[in-house]
Amino acid sequence: MSAAHAYQRVQAQTASPERLMVLLFQKARMHLIEAALAIENGRPLESNDPLFKAANIVTELRATLKPEEAPELCQQLGDLYDFILIRIHAGQTQRDNQAIREAEAVFQPLVDAFSGAVAEVSNGETS
Repeated sequence: MSAAHAYQRVQAQTASPERLMVLLFQKARMHLIEAALAIENGRPLESNDPLFKAANIVTELRATLKPEEAPELCQQLGDLYDFILIRIHAGQTQRDNQAIREAEAVFQPLVDAFSGAVAEVSNGETS
């Protein structure tokens, strides 16, 4: 096991639930980038695994929504997650790099927003 892999494992094992969510968001985004690069570099078969992993993470994130607590927000996030999943599916089935890039472009602001919110809560800067 590499040192980087060992560090990631310890980080995941000791992280708060909020930090784990941030790690999931970041990992899904990295999988999307990896898949798009594989297709761009003429290696479309290498995009399958990262697309599968990204879709699994987005599906899991969607499952964590609690519409009983924030119905409007959950509806909006659910719609975004659905769009991302549709674009991932198109990227995978049609080897459509543009679809993967669209999924990543929609996902990036979610990653940034959630990461920022968790950082604020962790620093006690909620307003």
